[in-house]
Amino acid sequence: MRTVRVAVNTIGLVTLLLMVYTSFFHPGDSLTGNSLIRHVSVSPAFALAAVAVVLFWAHRNRFSREDRWLVLARNLFFWIAVALAIPTFVSILAAMFPVAGTEGQYHLAAIHRVCGQLLAWASLLFAGFALAAGWTRSQE
Repeated sequence: MRTVRVAVNTIGLVTLLLMVYTSFFHPGDSLTGNSLIRHVSVSPAFALAAVAVVLFWAHRNRFSREDRWLVLARNLFFWIAVALAIPTFVSILAAMFPVAGTEGQYHLAAIHRVCGQLLAWASLLFAGFALAAGWTRSQE
């Protein structure tokens, strides 16, 4: 089980870093051309890895009175990332169908952009606090 957990964590972190790279480091104001293709190509792997990370980490990130600040911060950023993943994924999936109209698609893309940026920050902070909490626990 430990091997699976390490694999899920590693794949989750790698796909997160790829999504951050394709989202933030591109020429121009918006994703187009090859940058968009790279972003869309990594997205399914990221979405599946995110679901796997949630399944593996949800129980461990329950809040309790005994939580130290590193664990508390890890838990907080985990649940913020989970909450932000929902509008990030749903908004862009809804934009792929002609239910919102042209103007609605712009709004859905804007929701995806803002929630995705916040999701990236919350996920990176979760990963950092998870590593710090694990390192601190191993030192005790």
